[in-house]
Amino acid sequence: MATIRVVELVEAIKARIADPNRLTDMPDLQRLTRLPTATREELDEAQLKIGMALPPTLALLLREVANGGFGPGYGLLGVGSGGHRIEVADLDLNLSDFYRLLTDSDPRWDKDQIVIVDWGDVIWGTVSLSTGQVSTFRGDTDTYDEQHFEAQGVDLETWLMRWARGERVG
Repeated sequence: MATIRVVELVEAIKARIADPNRLTDMPDLQRLTRLPTATREELDEAQLKIGMALPPTLALLLREVANGGFGPGYGLLGVGSGGHRIEVADLDLNLSDFYRLLTDSDPRWDKDQIVIVDWGDVIWGTVSLSTGQVSTFRGDTDTYDEQHFEAQGVDLETWLMRWARGERVG
């Protein structure tokens, strides 16, 4: 992604979330306040826990826009103690802790995929740590025959720009 495009993405997201009712796709179900941005230390710690770098655009958004809590679904997961979290099996987890839980407890989990968004009902938006491509993980075995990833055919930047412009993603 060209540098100007990253600037455009950041500005498009900031424009959308200037309206608290557009912070996420689920404004009626959660708080509507923008979190502070992630610190360099929080990002570094998250990357150490994961064992590889976060996609550059994700790290930039957490550092320049907010520490998660904005974006598709219930919002991007954040890093550190102040970042947006997901509740799973009575655990309250940030981005890197959720990654570690999945990779440590499920040998079938694709270690290249990191959950960045919760849609509810064990449906998560993921991004490839190596390619930046977005997928949807469908884990509700009451609805689907088996848990699986569905490639969205776009990179993280395109996916988030579509969301920022008000298009349905996921």
